[in-house]
Amino acid sequence: MESAVQQIPGQVMAVNSFLVHGPEGVVVVDGMLTVSDAQLVRAAVDRSGASLAGVLVTHEPSTLAYNGMHAYQADGRWAEWLTSLGTFEARLDDDATLHVGHGASGTKALLASQRRYIEGFVAALDANLDAITAGDHDPVLAAMKEVLPTDGLLFLLDLSIDPVHSAWACR
Repeated sequence: MESAVQQIPGQVMAVNSFLVHGPEGVVVVDGMLTVSDAQLVRAAVDRSGASLAGVLVTHEPSTLAYNGMHAYQADGRWAEWLTSLGTFEARLDDDATLHVGHGASGTKALLASQRRYIEGFVAALDANLDAITAGDHDPVLAAMKEVLPTDGLLFLLDLSIDPVHSAWACR
């Protein structure tokens, strides 16, 4: 049997799990955040008719690129993230398929999009330090919606503003 990857998008939270179908059965890559979404994964394993060969959890944090969704950056490791994006951009073939943790699978171009997003976040923070200090996230959120015009996982972006701002205040 040839290997195949099946994406299972969460219905409650915008998180993906994947089934990797192989000759020894299926491997589940990443879990879901809610019981009902986890049941979708279990149902997909059951429908496959194959045995569960393993489960691989890659979270903490492992999402190299999001596709069409705002990103969690509260860990303040945006510089390291940019370095990782550059490393993968250099190593991946142009026709590589990326199976991302948030959003649809896509091409290597997702890495460049993620780079622009992170750079936009850093610029939005830098341009709005006084507003953030006053407790106003709206200018950063508005700037980022110019970079990525969606509400998908916008709450993750909002949760990232204060921790990164606080880290900057300490530098």
